[in-house]
Amino acid sequence: MLLQESNKLYCLIDCDSFYASCEILRNPKLQGKAVCVCRDKDIVLASSYEAKKLWVKTGTASRDARKILGNHWVFIEPDFAWYGIISNKLNQFLDSFVNHTEVFSIDETFCDITWLPELYKLTPEKFAYYLKLKIKKEIGIPTSIWVARTKLLAKLFSDINKSFGEYAWLDDDMNDALFKTLDVDEICFIWEARSEHLRSHWYTTVYDFKYADHNFVKKLLGMDGLKVRMELHNYNILSFANTQKPKNITRSRSFHPEFTKDKELLWCHLLHNVDKAYSEMIKWKLATRYIRVRLKDKDFLSHSQDMRLDHYTNDKATLLKHIKTLFDQWYKSWIWYRTTGIVFWPLKDTLHLPKDDLFTYHISQRSVKIQSTVDMINKRYGKDCISNWSLSQNTIYNKTEAKDNFISFEV
Repeated sequence: MLLQESNKLYCLIDCDSFYASCEILRNPKLQGKAVCVCRDKDIVLASSYEAKKLWVKTGTASRDARKILGNHWVFIEPDFAWYGIISNKLNQFLDSFVNHTEVFSIDETFCDITWLPELYKLTPEKFAYYLKLKIKKEIGIPTSIWVARTKLLAKLFSDINKSFGEYAWLDDDMNDALFKTLDVDEICFIWEARSEHLRSHWYTTVYDFKYADHNFVKKLLGMDGLKVRMELHNYNILSFANTQKPKNITRSRSFHPEFTKDKELLWCHLLHNVDKAYSEMIKWKLATRYIRVRLKDKDFLSHSQDMRLDHYTNDKATLLKHIKTLFDQWYKSWIWYRTTGIVFWPLKDTLHLPKDDLFTYHISQRSVKIQSTVDMINKRYGKDCISNWSLSQNTIYNKTEAKDNFISFEV
């Protein structure tokens, strides 16, 4: 089959500090404040740009964030149900405005905007600016937008010109100049093992990979690697749409080149993976029967522990209790670790579970309803009118502390 270079135009819409932005949208009084979304004794899942200016970013331990920000911050428990509502609202708006959308994650969406700039008599970059402002007006969330000939190129440039920025990357010479400064593992789908293979053959930058020998890439990385390389040459091949329910969910996080023996820090990184995996499971309305906790040491040796649950469940408190048990059993204080990971499998649709397996699912649904009721009351009568409990048995959402911090910041 003869392939032709893309004549399409794509953009990647990336919500800026999405979880923190959703909290600011719900409570506008937080605008301009150092907002951190995280649980106590956990890592920061999202932070506003006021916090990021002080180097409190995603992955920062909450204890370190407290030291950096002092009392001048607002601690907010993550509310994934609310973030899902805003994400769905954004995608519904995009579906009605652009040619086609592919949802990449809860805060990232690819859009086909071919011919739309011409329709509005704008350049691609000015159209991205117009779309960014329209999203802010309609949804209330700040976004950054990058335009390119392929979706992979738009994703590759997505860390440039943040926050609330826009850019169109349509000139090949300009792209190649940038590719020479980007490490090869910046490419989506070029994971750690693959990037090490490429480096061993002196392909260290995105530019090196783009102009690598066709047959060599196919032999080293297979057809998937070849497709990635062709996307860099403006051929539309890859699809980022996530339309099938997963059979299992795996999330891992590496802190290479740094290693740690710190049990608390290791647990924080593992919780970050759990949050991402759990968010994906709830998105698809799934429940799991097995849990696997993975720890990888600095020598890349994997240590994993499995647990079979009595029932299929998506109750977060139940899952966290068993994950903590597995973690405590497998953690060894004398080992230096580089990676944490979590696996949920097999997964079943909660609508098709046997009645006996629905017990813990109903508990989870009750928790969600309680959370929604609390949010509704607080929205109507004031954010701190009523306190709510974290779904985790290990942590409690301290509304009083958040209120105190907020007041001290105002002063």
